[in-house]
Amino acid sequence: SCASFESTVLPETLAGLQAGIKHTRRPYQTALGPDVRDVTLTSNGGSITLSAVADDTRRAVNGGGEPVDAAQPIAEVRYTVGEPPWIATQAFALNADDGQFDESIEAVSAPLTQISGQSIVFVYAIDSNGNQGPPSAVFVNADDIFADGMESPVR
Repeated sequence: SCASFESTVLPETLAGLQAGIKHTRRPYQTALGPDVRDVTLTSNGGSITLSAVADDTRRAVNGGGEPVDAAQPIAEVRYTVGEPPWIATQAFALNADDGQFDESIEAVSAPLTQISGQSIVFVYAIDSNGNQGPPSAVFVNADDIFADGMESPVR
């Protein structure tokens, strides 16, 4: 039925397609690294805060007999502006919301001070074994016309 398709098949299929696209560049390497999910932008009086969750526990059980990589603590989360991490020359750190990178799932945030105009922000995480996960991206519109705080710079 349409209801079953829309409630079950479509969300699961889209999630799988999105995961496949995120890992396309280095599928056998980024699959070992943490995923970045729930990337959000919030504005407050002209400033923009980037928030996300880095998660190293999202693994599929491998039926091929190969060992499954256990979850590692998140070591760092970074973001780049306008270019994906493999092209960008500069990356900026996000901070663990609890003050310390020591868990396999970490909520992170940082103020976006390097943004002007319209940009794509790429966020990626690295676990304590040095495995870098695939980037997640979010679009930000931080035009100066919103500096008075009367309208939101985030769309």
